[in-house]
Amino acid sequence: MIFRDYLISHPERAKAYDELKLKLASMYPGNRKAYTSSKNSFISDTIAEAMKWNSVMDDAN
Repeated sequence: MIFRDYLISHPERAKAYDELKLKLASMYPGNRKAYTSSKNSFISDTIAEAMKWNSVMDDAN
């Protein structure tokens, strides 16, 4: 959920994710495993950013 919430609150990051998915889909047509594993780094980085963002949001409340 934190990944989704972060993307909703950060449209530029959501756009980058959409662009990555389109690129990977064209690179790995029919290879779901490669497509999925190639997103891991982006997702991990985004979750790390989201955790920091969520901590700041919690501190603000």
